[in-house]
Amino acid sequence: MSARHPVATLFVASVTAIALTVAAGPSTLPTGHRQKLRRVPPLPHPPLDSATELGAPLVGLTPDQLAAFEAGREEFESIETSEGGLGPIFNDMSCASCHSGPVSGGAGTTTVTRFGRASGGHFDPLVEKGGSLLQARAIVPEAQESVPPEANVVGQRITTPLFGAGLLEAIPDEDILQNEKRNKADGVSGLLELRLTRDLNAELLMSDIRGQIRNLGVGLKLDSTEKGGFRSQLGAGGAPISISSINGDVVLRRD
Repeated sequence: MSARHPVATLFVASVTAIALTVAAGPSTLPTGHRQKLRRVPPLPHPPLDSATELGAPLVGLTPDQLAAFEAGREEFESIETSEGGLGPIFNDMSCASCHSGPVSGGAGTTTVTRFGRASGGHFDPLVEKGGSLLQARAIVPEAQESVPPEANVVGQRITTPLFGAGLLEAIPDEDILQNEKRNKADGVSGLLELRLTRDLNAELLMSDIRGQIRNLGVGLKLDSTEKGGFRSQLGAGGAPISISSINGDVVLRRD
């Protein structure tokens, strides 16, 4: 884990500057900030003094921190415009367009496309081809992205919640560096149970298992590797799943 700066309560939406005219619907008004738009009516918010509701600020923030939280939330919910820097490729015009369930910063039903290339036990996100995240929209047809032919791994990922991301940002750098220096046992200790769906396409690779491997997966065949590990091909193709350095037993199930 790398050191991060403590910006615990801010949501930030990154965009690339370019000129384009985006038509604003009747449910928006100017914010007066970087030519953004605000929603009318606004999204629902929990009370600022709530200690338990999702989307509320942390308890005990100073007035300055609370003001930063509110400013960050406004930025998160603002609708980007071409004049403010939207484009040339993007997935939506506001962070909250996807991350809004049940409130700003939450999950959603929108999916994004991830792609890359798996070969020889390694995964290449194909960054030079725009990966691993496909931007589904563009300001002009010439800028529209597509999954490159080199990709042999393509998947849909549902919108994930962002609650708690600010808590990671709030960890002081010196604490992160100190934890990195501590002597820790390698791998996972205890029992690892891996459930594999029948429609999964992947190569399962296991090595340095310091316990028993209990194969309870119907039709799941394990082959020994040259280095004393095990492998199994699930379906056709797919990205590799690597399991290593386990201080205990591994149970394999296939639902």
